[in-house]
Amino acid sequence: MQIRSLIFSALLLIPELSLPQNIKVLVYEGRATGITGDISITQDNTGEFTLKKNGKIYNSRDGICYHTAEFPVKINSGIYTGTLLFSAQANVFRIINILDFEDYVSGVTACEISHTWPEEAIKAQALVARTYSWLKYQQNLKNQYHIKADDTDQVFRGSANLPGNIINFTRATAGKIICCRGKPVEAFFHSCCGGVTEEPENVWGGKKEQYPYLKKKTCSYCANSPVFAWKTAIALTELNAKFSSLSAELGGITGIRPLERSSSGRYAKILVLGKKGSREMQANFFRMSLGAKNLPSLFFSASSRGKTIVFSGKGYGHGIGLCQWGAHELAKRGWNYTGIIRFYFSGITIESVPKP
Repeated sequence: MQIRSLIFSALLLIPELSLPQNIKVLVYEGRATGITGDISITQDNTGEFTLKKNGKIYNSRDGICYHTAEFPVKINSGIYTGTLLFSAQANVFRIINILDFEDYVSGVTACEISHTWPEEAIKAQALVARTYSWLKYQQNLKNQYHIKADDTDQVFRGSANLPGNIINFTRATAGKIICCRGKPVEAFFHSCCGGVTEEPENVWGGKKEQYPYLKKKTCSYCANSPVFAWKTAIALTELNAKFSSLSAELGGITGIRPLERSSSGRYAKILVLGKKGSREMQANFFRMSLGAKNLPSLFFSASSRGKTIVFSGKGYGHGIGLCQWGAHELAKRGWNYTGIIRFYFSGITIESVPKP
């Protein structure tokens, strides 16, 4: 990396791109009975429903009801402003928050990074969140919502009562996105890379040339992260329960063995061992089936101890794109947010994009 990249950023104005005024965020999907907070919902057998808030009643029409929040509305763990769209289809109930795009970016940044972190790390997080959001918006223009409010996309619990510095630092990057060759990048991020970032094709498949800006990067800056090194144990009974069909096929799962590692050192493929044979499996599928919290990353080694498999590993998350704990340390060392972004994303420009 060149020293000058810590100081300068290429800020270009691209007229053919524009940021949306608003974005539609899926903040809840499930049964109406799973909703708690300021609003109560009663649904009849026709699919129509009634909202009740502060003594006021709102009735749906054709399974849809809009509610403009005069004051922040608490729903489950989130507090939302803007407009809420309530939708019922069969047994699936959705709540979609329609709000200002930049307010959404501030809300994501507040959830994805601590407000106590250095200013430039927060700005870097805001920049990747905005870029990721813009791309999802474009991909889902014709859908009922643009983006999900959980770690399927980005965690979002509303835009009310955010820390002042999060709002200010996010606004300082307003309108800016990360581009490569004139197009917005897929701005992935994760908690801690464990010392080296990963390339997307090793986790999700696809072709290397699809992500020219996401190259493996040695990162010594996240070593102080609380999740830099970890150890966890998973009982074989739990493993057999998680992969019940495969367990039946193999006569019971007895362990796992590495088949292939990527150049970063992470598992790419594993062999699941059983009493009646074995089965090759993509390592990321294995991790996500177990649950990301149960297996923090693919950067691990595994050993059998009786009826338990012990995993010893490094990092948290898929390891692709921005390493948040690395950004934290770089900001402490005096790097600005454009330098941080350029460290983790190769050959990019940071472009100013107008609103329509």
